[in-house]
Amino acid sequence: MARLEAAFLNALGLLPSGFSRGLFEGAPWGVTVDRTADGKRIKLYGEQLGGSDHVSFNLYVAGGEPRLKPCEMPSEKVILFVLSYAPNAGGASQLSTTMAALIATARPTNNRTQRLGNRVQSAALPAATTAHSTRIPKRPFSDGFQ
Repeated sequence: MARLEAAFLNALGLLPSGFSRGLFEGAPWGVTVDRTADGKRIKLYGEQLGGSDHVSFNLYVAGGEPRLKPCEMPSEKVILFVLSYAPNAGGASQLSTTMAALIATARPTNNRTQRLGNRVQSAALPAATTAHSTRIPKRPFSDGFQ
């Protein structure tokens, strides 16, 4: 598993289910995380409180492979958000054991999987330029973790 993918999945697993308030790039955000009981889908929607920015995506687990599906935004934006968002104190959930088991199942290894894994691992996220900036270059890798 690529380091960026592992860091993203770990950070997402630690976000509390339901609604939370927290900080992203120094600004207050409201975030809702919904997880299915079988652990095969996680939906996140967040809005900057008092601002106009938002983030939204679905993460599906199919055949042990996580599939990130951003909603009308580059995958880099949602990855940066999940890695950087800090929910207010009040307890964070642990990574769903069902989801962890689905991801940990044996994955087929082939040249395509290796090439894509290397591309995700080598992708660098840009540093934020201002406290409210979420400008990220367009998709250095195709569609999330695929």
